[in-house]
Amino acid sequence: MRIERFKFQRRLRSPARIAGILAISGLLTISTVTDARAQNQGAGLKPFGFSNGSTVYTMSDADLGREMDGIRSVGGSWIRLEISWQKVEPVQGQRNWAPIDRLVNAASARGLAILGLPTYAPAWATNPQANAWTLGSPRNPDEFGNFAAAAATRYGNRISTWEIWNEPNLAYFHNPSPTGKSYLPTLKAAYTAIKAVQPQSTVIAAGLANSADWAFGSSPFTFVRALYSNGGKPFFDGLALHPYPAGVTPPAGVYWAQISQVYALMNYHGDGGKKIWITEFGVPTQTNGASEAKQSEIVLAGLREAGKLPYVAGVFIHTFRNTGTNAGDAEANFGLVRRDFSPKLAFDNIRAAAGLSVG
Repeated sequence: MRIERFKFQRRLRSPARIAGILAISGLLTISTVTDARAQNQGAGLKPFGFSNGSTVYTMSDADLGREMDGIRSVGGSWIRLEISWQKVEPVQGQRNWAPIDRLVNAASARGLAILGLPTYAPAWATNPQANAWTLGSPRNPDEFGNFAAAAATRYGNRISTWEIWNEPNLAYFHNPSPTGKSYLPTLKAAYTAIKAVQPQSTVIAAGLANSADWAFGSSPFTFVRALYSNGGKPFFDGLALHPYPAGVTPPAGVYWAQISQVYALMNYHGDGGKKIWITEFGVPTQTNGASEAKQSEIVLAGLREAGKLPYVAGVFIHTFRNTGTNAGDAEANFGLVRRDFSPKLAFDNIRAAAGLSVG
Protein backbone atom coordinates (compact mmCIF):
# COMPACT_ATOMS: atom_id res chain seq x y z
CA MET A 1 0.00 0.00 0.00
CA ARG A 2 1.17 3.53 -0.60
CA ILE A 3 0.90 4.13 3.15
CA GLU A 4 4.05 2.09 3.64
CA ARG A 5 5.96 4.05 0.99
CA PHE A 6 5.69 7.26 2.96
CA LYS A 7 6.40 5.99 6.46
CA PHE A 8 10.15 6.59 6.58
CA GLN A 9 9.83 10.15 5.29
CA ARG A 10 7.40 10.97 8.06
CA ARG A 11 9.74 9.40 10.63
CA LEU A 12 12.55 11.67 9.49
CA ARG A 13 10.18 14.59 10.16
CA SER A 14 12.00 16.80 7.66
CA PRO A 15 9.71 19.43 6.10
CA ALA A 16 11.80 19.39 2.96
CA ARG A 17 11.47 15.63 2.59
CA ILE A 18 7.77 15.56 3.38
CA ALA A 19 7.09 18.48 1.05
CA GLY A 20 9.05 16.72 -1.64
CA ILE A 21 6.70 13.70 -1.55
CA LEU A 22 3.85 16.01 -0.13
CA ALA A 23 2.53 3.37 4.60
CA ILE A 24 0.55 -21.28 18.39
CA SER A 25 -1.98 -22.72 17.50
CA GLY A 26 -4.69 -23.10 20.18
CA LEU A 27 -6.45 -20.42 22.15
CA LEU A 28 -4.44 -19.18 25.14
CA THR A 29 -6.07 -17.73 28.22
CA ILE A 30 -6.13 -14.10 29.27
CA SER A 31 -3.92 -15.04 32.21
CA THR A 32 -1.13 -15.74 29.70
CA VAL A 33 -1.20 -12.12 28.59
CA THR A 34 -1.38 -10.90 32.18
CA ASP A 35 1.64 -13.02 33.09
CA ALA A 36 3.63 -11.58 30.19
CA ARG A 37 2.81 -8.02 31.28
CA ALA A 38 3.78 -8.73 34.88
CA GLN A 39 7.01 -10.33 33.70
CA ASN A 40 7.98 -7.25 31.69
CA GLN A 41 7.15 -4.91 34.55
CA GLY A 42 9.21 -7.04 36.93
CA ALA A 43 12.18 -6.57 34.60
CA GLY A 44 11.75 -2.79 34.66
CA LEU A 45 10.03 -2.73 31.27
CA LYS A 46 6.57 -1.53 30.41
CA PRO A 47 4.25 -4.04 28.77
CA PHE A 48 5.28 -3.94 25.12
CA GLY A 49 4.09 -5.16 21.80
CA PHE A 50 4.53 -4.53 18.09
CA SER A 51 3.01 -2.37 15.39
CA ASN A 52 3.53 -3.83 11.93
CA GLY A 53 1.24 -1.59 9.88
CA SER A 54 -0.54 -2.76 6.75
CA THR A 55 2.12 -5.35 5.83
CA VAL A 56 0.19 -7.96 7.85
CA TYR A 57 -2.53 -7.98 5.18
CA THR A 58 -0.25 -9.45 2.52
CA MET A 59 1.51 -12.08 4.64
CA SER A 60 0.85 -15.76 4.13
CA ASP A 61 -0.91 -17.52 6.99
CA ALA A 62 2.37 -19.26 7.80
CA ASP A 63 4.37 -16.03 8.01
CA LEU A 64 1.62 -14.28 9.95
CA GLY A 65 1.60 -17.06 12.53
CA ARG A 66 5.37 -17.12 12.68
CA GLU A 67 5.51 -13.37 13.34
CA MET A 68 2.95 -13.54 16.10
CA ASP A 69 4.69 -16.52 17.68
CA GLY A 70 7.88 -14.47 17.52
CA ILE A 71 6.23 -11.54 19.29
CA ARG A 72 5.37 -13.83 22.19
CA SER A 73 8.82 -15.42 22.21
CA VAL A 74 10.58 -12.04 22.62
CA GLY A 75 8.29 -11.08 25.52
CA GLY A 76 5.68 -9.05 23.67
CA SER A 77 2.12 -9.21 24.97
CA TRP A 78 0.35 -6.80 22.56
CA ILE A 79 -0.10 -6.28 18.85
CA ARG A 80 -1.45 -3.14 17.17
CA LEU A 81 -3.71 -4.18 14.31
CA GLU A 82 -4.76 -1.77 11.61
CA ILE A 83 -8.50 -2.15 11.04
CA SER A 84 -8.63 -0.44 7.69
CA TRP A 85 -11.95 0.99 6.61
CA GLN A 86 -10.50 0.98 3.09
CA LYS A 87 -10.01 -2.79 3.24
CA VAL A 88 -13.36 -3.62 4.84
CA GLU A 89 -15.69 -1.35 2.86
CA PRO A 90 -14.16 -0.26 -0.47
CA VAL A 91 -17.71 -0.10 -1.85
CA GLN A 92 -20.25 1.72 0.29
CA GLY A 93 -22.56 -0.66 2.11
CA GLN A 94 -20.54 -3.79 1.19
CA ARG A 95 -18.37 -4.79 4.14
CA ASN A 96 -15.98 -7.72 4.01
CA TRP A 97 -14.43 -8.41 7.41
CA ALA A 98 -12.46 -11.50 6.31
CA PRO A 99 -9.04 -9.73 6.12
CA ILE A 100 -9.50 -8.40 9.66
CA ASP A 101 -10.93 -11.68 10.97
CA ARG A 102 -7.74 -13.45 9.88
CA LEU A 103 -5.55 -11.04 11.86
CA VAL A 104 -7.72 -10.97 14.97
CA ASN A 105 -8.06 -14.76 14.99
CA ALA A 106 -4.30 -15.26 14.67
CA ALA A 107 -3.51 -12.79 17.48
CA SER A 108 -6.21 -14.14 19.79
CA ALA A 109 -5.05 -17.72 19.24
CA ARG A 110 -1.67 -16.72 20.65
CA GLY A 111 -3.00 -14.82 23.65
CA LEU A 112 -1.88 -11.44 22.34
CA ALA A 113 -3.81 -8.43 23.58
CA ILE A 114 -4.97 -6.36 20.61
CA LEU A 115 -4.91 -2.61 20.15
CA GLY A 116 -7.45 -2.03 17.39
CA LEU A 117 -6.71 0.82 14.99
CA PRO A 118 -9.80 1.87 12.97
CA THR A 119 -8.42 4.17 10.30
CA TYR A 120 -8.24 5.36 6.67
CA ALA A 121 -11.39 6.22 4.75
CA PRO A 122 -12.18 4.48 1.45
CA ALA A 123 -12.39 6.70 -1.60
CA TRP A 124 -16.17 7.06 -1.43
CA ALA A 125 -16.01 8.30 2.20
CA THR A 126 -12.99 10.62 1.92
CA ASN A 127 -13.21 14.37 2.39
CA PRO A 128 -13.63 15.75 -1.17
CA GLN A 129 -11.24 18.59 -0.35
CA ALA A 130 -8.36 16.16 0.28
CA ASN A 131 -5.57 15.93 -2.28
CA ALA A 132 -5.55 12.75 -4.33
CA TRP A 133 -2.08 11.72 -3.13
CA THR A 134 -3.03 11.85 0.55
CA LEU A 135 -5.15 9.86 2.98
CA GLY A 136 -7.99 12.25 3.54
CA SER A 137 -10.08 12.74 6.63
CA PRO A 138 -13.62 11.28 6.55
CA ARG A 139 -16.14 13.32 4.59
CA ASN A 140 -18.68 12.61 7.32
CA PRO A 141 -17.34 11.74 10.79
CA ASP A 142 -20.56 9.86 11.61
CA GLU A 143 -19.91 7.42 8.75
CA PHE A 144 -16.54 6.66 10.30
CA GLY A 145 -18.18 6.38 13.71
CA ASN A 146 -20.59 3.79 12.30
CA PHE A 147 -17.63 1.78 10.98
CA ALA A 148 -15.81 1.99 14.33
CA ALA A 149 -18.96 0.82 16.15
CA ALA A 150 -19.32 -2.10 13.73
CA ALA A 151 -15.73 -3.12 14.48
CA ALA A 152 -16.35 -2.88 18.24
CA THR A 153 -19.52 -4.95 17.87
CA ARG A 154 -17.77 -7.64 15.84
CA TYR A 155 -14.59 -7.88 17.92
CA GLY A 156 -15.74 -6.65 21.31
CA ASN A 157 -15.02 -9.98 22.97
CA ARG A 158 -11.39 -9.83 21.81
CA ILE A 159 -10.57 -6.13 21.47
CA SER A 160 -11.29 -3.66 24.24
CA THR A 161 -8.66 -1.00 23.49
CA TRP A 162 -9.02 1.23 20.42
CA GLU A 163 -6.83 3.90 18.84
CA ILE A 164 -8.68 6.31 16.57
CA TRP A 165 -6.87 7.01 13.30
CA ASN A 166 -3.13 7.18 12.60
CA GLU A 167 -0.97 10.33 12.75
CA PRO A 168 -3.68 12.90 11.99
CA ASN A 169 -1.17 15.66 12.80
CA LEU A 170 0.43 15.07 9.37
CA ALA A 171 -1.30 16.35 6.24
CA TYR A 172 -0.61 13.11 4.40
CA PHE A 173 -2.71 11.10 6.87
CA HIS A 174 -5.54 13.55 7.65
CA ASN A 175 -5.91 15.89 4.70
CA PRO A 176 -6.80 18.68 4.21
CA SER A 177 -6.14 19.83 7.79
CA PRO A 178 -3.73 18.10 10.22
CA THR A 179 -4.88 19.96 13.32
CA GLY A 180 -6.42 18.95 16.62
CA LYS A 181 -9.49 21.01 15.80
CA SER A 182 -10.08 19.27 12.46
CA TYR A 183 -9.42 15.81 13.94
CA LEU A 184 -11.80 16.24 16.86
CA PRO A 185 -15.01 15.43 14.90
CA THR A 186 -13.38 12.16 13.74
CA LEU A 187 -12.38 11.29 17.30
CA LYS A 188 -15.69 12.35 18.83
CA ALA A 189 -17.77 10.32 16.39
CA ALA A 190 -15.70 7.16 16.87
CA TYR A 191 -15.44 7.52 20.65
CA THR A 192 -19.17 8.03 21.07
CA ALA A 193 -20.06 5.16 18.73
CA ILE A 194 -17.66 2.66 20.30
CA LYS A 195 -18.72 3.54 23.84
CA ALA A 196 -22.37 3.03 22.87
CA VAL A 197 -21.71 -0.65 22.07
CA GLN A 198 -18.72 -1.28 24.36
CA PRO A 199 -19.00 1.05 27.39
CA GLN A 200 -16.03 -0.45 29.29
CA SER A 201 -13.61 -0.11 26.39
CA THR A 202 -10.57 2.14 26.39
CA VAL A 203 -10.55 4.58 23.46
CA ILE A 204 -7.38 6.59 22.88
CA ALA A 205 -6.70 9.48 20.55
CA ALA A 206 -4.50 8.77 17.54
CA GLY A 207 -0.74 8.33 17.72
CA LEU A 208 0.91 11.61 16.81
CA ALA A 209 4.01 11.90 14.66
CA ASN A 210 7.16 13.84 15.50
CA SER A 211 6.09 16.84 13.45
CA ALA A 212 6.97 20.46 13.92
CA ASP A 213 4.35 23.18 13.50
CA TRP A 214 4.41 23.94 9.78
CA ALA A 215 2.18 23.98 6.71
CA PHE A 216 1.86 20.20 6.52
CA GLY A 217 1.77 19.21 10.16
CA SER A 218 1.18 20.12 13.79
CA SER A 219 3.46 19.32 16.70
CA PRO A 220 2.00 16.89 19.25
CA PHE A 221 1.81 19.64 21.89
CA THR A 222 -0.01 22.05 19.58
CA PHE A 223 -2.32 19.30 18.35
CA VAL A 224 -3.31 18.16 21.85
CA ARG A 225 -3.72 21.74 23.06
CA ALA A 226 -6.21 22.26 20.22
CA LEU A 227 -8.11 19.12 21.26
CA TYR A 228 -8.59 20.58 24.72
CA SER A 229 -9.36 24.13 23.60
CA ASN A 230 -12.08 22.84 21.27
CA GLY A 231 -13.85 20.72 23.88
CA GLY A 232 -12.22 17.35 23.22
CA LYS A 233 -11.53 16.34 26.82
CA PRO A 234 -14.56 14.00 27.20
CA PHE A 235 -13.74 12.07 24.03
CA PHE A 236 -10.55 10.16 24.81
CA ASP A 237 -9.44 7.86 27.61
CA GLY A 238 -5.77 8.32 26.77
CA LEU A 239 -3.44 9.73 24.14
CA ALA A 240 -0.92 8.08 21.81
CA LEU A 241 2.47 9.33 20.62
CA HIS A 242 5.12 8.14 18.15
CA PRO A 243 8.40 9.46 19.63
CA TYR A 244 10.81 8.01 17.06
CA PRO A 245 14.37 9.05 17.94
CA ALA A 246 16.17 11.60 15.79
CA GLY A 247 18.93 9.86 13.84
CA VAL A 248 20.75 7.38 16.06
CA THR A 249 20.44 9.23 19.37
CA PRO A 250 19.12 7.61 22.57
CA PRO A 251 15.44 8.19 23.34
CA ALA A 252 16.03 10.86 25.99
CA GLY A 253 16.13 13.57 23.33
CA VAL A 254 13.89 16.19 21.78
CA TYR A 255 11.19 13.78 20.58
CA TRP A 256 11.14 11.70 23.76
CA ALA A 257 10.67 14.97 25.68
CA GLN A 258 7.31 15.35 23.92
CA ILE A 259 5.95 12.63 26.19
CA SER A 260 6.43 14.64 29.38
CA GLN A 261 5.35 17.85 27.64
CA VAL A 262 2.07 16.37 26.47
CA TYR A 263 1.45 14.75 29.84
CA ALA A 264 2.01 18.10 31.58
CA LEU A 265 -0.68 19.54 29.30
CA MET A 266 -3.02 16.67 30.15
CA ASN A 267 -2.38 17.16 33.85
CA TYR A 268 -3.05 20.89 33.53
CA HIS A 269 -6.49 20.08 32.11
CA GLY A 270 -7.29 17.65 34.92
CA ASP A 271 -6.46 14.53 32.90
CA GLY A 272 -3.50 13.36 34.95
CA GLY A 273 -5.19 10.01 35.48
CA LYS A 274 -5.19 9.26 31.76
CA LYS A 275 -2.30 7.36 30.17
CA ILE A 276 -0.03 8.00 27.22
CA TRP A 277 0.42 5.06 24.86
CA ILE A 278 3.56 4.90 22.70
CA THR A 279 2.02 3.13 19.73
CA GLU A 280 5.04 3.34 17.40
CA PHE A 281 8.74 3.48 18.29
CA GLY A 282 11.70 1.99 16.48
CA VAL A 283 15.03 2.34 14.71
CA PRO A 284 15.98 1.02 11.23
CA THR A 285 19.26 -0.76 10.55
CA GLN A 286 19.75 0.18 6.91
CA THR A 287 23.12 0.69 5.23
CA ASN A 288 24.82 3.85 6.56
CA GLY A 289 22.18 4.06 9.30
CA ALA A 290 22.04 2.59 12.77
CA SER A 291 24.02 -0.55 13.43
CA GLU A 292 22.26 -3.54 14.96
CA ALA A 293 24.01 -2.69 18.23
CA LYS A 294 22.74 0.89 18.10
CA GLN A 295 19.20 -0.25 17.26
CA SER A 296 19.27 -2.57 20.25
CA GLU A 297 20.63 0.16 22.52
CA ILE A 298 18.00 2.72 21.54
CA VAL A 299 14.93 0.46 21.52
CA LEU A 300 15.86 -1.14 24.83
CA ALA A 301 16.58 2.29 26.32
CA GLY A 302 13.14 3.39 25.16
CA LEU A 303 11.47 0.46 26.89
CA ARG A 304 13.38 1.20 30.07
CA GLU A 305 12.70 4.94 29.94
CA ALA A 306 8.99 4.21 29.52
CA GLY A 307 9.21 1.89 32.50
CA LYS A 308 10.16 4.86 34.67
CA LEU A 309 7.06 6.85 33.69
CA PRO A 310 3.92 5.83 35.60
CA TYR A 311 1.70 7.64 33.10
CA VAL A 312 2.91 5.60 30.11
CA ALA A 313 0.68 2.58 29.48
CA GLY A 314 2.98 0.65 27.17
CA VAL A 315 5.19 0.69 24.08
CA PHE A 316 4.64 -0.73 20.59
CA ILE A 317 7.85 -1.37 18.67
CA HIS A 318 7.80 -0.82 14.91
CA THR A 319 8.31 -3.54 13.62
CA PHE A 320 8.87 -7.17 14.58
CA ARG A 321 10.24 -8.30 11.20
CA ASN A 322 11.90 -6.48 8.33
CA THR A 323 9.40 -5.75 5.58
CA GLY A 324 11.96 -6.22 2.79
CA THR A 325 15.49 -7.25 1.91
CA ASN A 326 16.94 -4.03 0.46
CA ALA A 327 19.70 -3.12 2.92
CA GLY A 328 19.63 0.51 1.79
CA ASP A 329 15.90 1.03 2.41
CA ALA A 330 15.30 2.34 5.92
CA GLU A 331 11.60 1.51 5.91
CA ALA A 332 12.36 -2.15 5.16
CA ASN A 333 14.77 -2.55 8.09
CA PHE A 334 12.94 -1.58 11.30
CA GLY A 335 12.45 -5.21 12.35
CA LEU A 336 13.99 -6.94 15.35
CA VAL A 337 14.42 -9.93 13.04
CA ARG A 338 15.44 -10.00 9.41
CA ARG A 339 13.15 -10.92 6.54
CA ASP A 340 14.16 -14.60 6.90
CA PHE A 341 13.25 -14.43 10.63
CA SER A 342 16.88 -14.63 11.77
CA PRO A 343 17.24 -12.48 14.90
CA LYS A 344 19.10 -9.19 15.12
CA LEU A 345 20.94 -8.26 18.29
CA ALA A 346 17.91 -6.30 19.55
CA PHE A 347 15.77 -9.44 19.57
CA ASP A 348 18.13 -11.30 21.88
CA ASN A 349 18.78 -8.30 24.13
CA ILE A 350 15.11 -7.41 24.57
CA ARG A 351 14.25 -11.05 25.16
CA ALA A 352 16.89 -11.22 27.89
CA ALA A 353 15.72 -7.94 29.43
CA ALA A 354 12.19 -9.33 29.58
CA GLY A 355 13.51 -12.16 31.70
CA LEU A 356 13.39 -14.83 29.00
CA SER A 357 16.15 -17.23 28.03
CA VAL A 358 17.96 -16.54 24.77
CA GLY A 359 18.67 -19.19 22.19
